[in-house]
Amino acid sequence: PRQEAPLSGLEGTVIAMAHSPDGRRLAAVTFVQPPPGEEDAGPGGWYGLWDTGSGELVAKSRLRSDGKSLAFSPDGTRVAAGTGDGHALLLDTSGKVRHDLDLSAISSGSVTAVAFRRDGTLLTGTWSGIVQHWDGSTGRQLGHPVLVEAAPVSSIAMAPGSASFAVSGGSSGGVKVWDDGSLQQFGASFPGGAGQWGHVAYTPDGSRLVVVYSDGTAAVWPATVRAWLDQACAVAGRNFTHEEWDRFVPGQDYRRTCPAYPAG
Repeated sequence: PRQEAPLSGLEGTVIAMAHSPDGRRLAAVTFVQPPPGEEDAGPGGWYGLWDTGSGELVAKSRLRSDGKSLAFSPDGTRVAAGTGDGHALLLDTSGKVRHDLDLSAISSGSVTAVAFRRDGTLLTGTWSGIVQHWDGSTGRQLGHPVLVEAAPVSSIAMAPGSASFAVSGGSSGGVKVWDDGSLQQFGASFPGGAGQWGHVAYTPDGSRLVVVYSDGTAAVWPATVRAWLDQACAVAGRNFTHEEWDRFVPGQDYRRTCPAYPAG
């Protein structure tokens, strides 16, 4: 590995970064500690955008508060920035605020996670564990908020097909997958990371979930029903019996769910 271009010129400590879809730009938001005697004003922050080829800082603007989270829209024309005072800012890449979303009526605390769906819909996650959908062009609230975590939402990751999204908790540590249509949790929570902040992401083909925790540990989980079936079949070594099928899958004709084994 070698350094290609140093990226500098932005005040504060970098809290979150995001690459543009074409990989040619890198955006960041920062935290700026208030000067002595002005602590009551609260921390500030900046948004910045670099050209990754030249290393030039091509845009920057002051945020209304400290930056907490950041995401590029799928078309690369907009950026969503979550702030410490409970707002989500929809900016153009130059840093001009197009829509200021006040989430204080929905939940309390910082906007700790943001992510865009493939169609441009914005998802926000907050300190109080709530995820909400927004129109990424107009800033209009869509649907109803859903409580996904008892602790802060530390990250949101959209599945490549946008049919579901995964969240990691800020202190519970577990990872959950949610159906984006019904807003119901899909399957059980993935264990691990108790008491740790986690960051979750899908692999490009959507087959796995990768989660990295603040203590330096990480885990890779299968994220497809087929993978879960294969694992269950490997552990059980057989199919359902007919009695089990009638009990667990009522109203459906019996069939083998583990093709390698005979009917039970």
